[in-house]
Amino acid sequence: MPDLQPLLAYGPWGITVLRIVTGIIFVYHGIPKLFGPQPGIKGFTGWLRSMNVPLAVLFGVVVPLLEFFGGIALILGFLTQAFALLFIVNMLVATFLKMTKMGKKFGGDGGWEYDLLLIAASLLLLVTGSGALALDARL
Repeated sequence: MPDLQPLLAYGPWGITVLRIVTGIIFVYHGIPKLFGPQPGIKGFTGWLRSMNVPLAVLFGVVVPLLEFFGGIALILGFLTQAFALLFIVNMLVATFLKMTKMGKKFGGDGGWEYDLLLIAASLLLLVTGSGALALDARL
């Protein structure tokens, strides 16, 4: 068995990769919610209303802004822990909606296993910080 212990010295770089990839994923999912054409803010808000989400109009704007701009912030390593906490809340709500309002199972088409992975990634960023190559180090 090879000794992998020396690789632990590169932990901050592993966190950096996780932070950047997680940010890219959130930006990717925020773009259609924010800019459309489908669903756009109007369509996303309507979708939230269709599930009787409280404050659907507010969250119809906040979630796309968070996913797009918060994702960019993660990529840059800017306020990483704050955005990680917001993403945990965002994804917990998304998971809850999938389980209760949408009837989705853990795996399969539209399952919440992916959401759970984003919660775990965000939790790791919350407790470890931004890793290497981050604007957070300059604040």
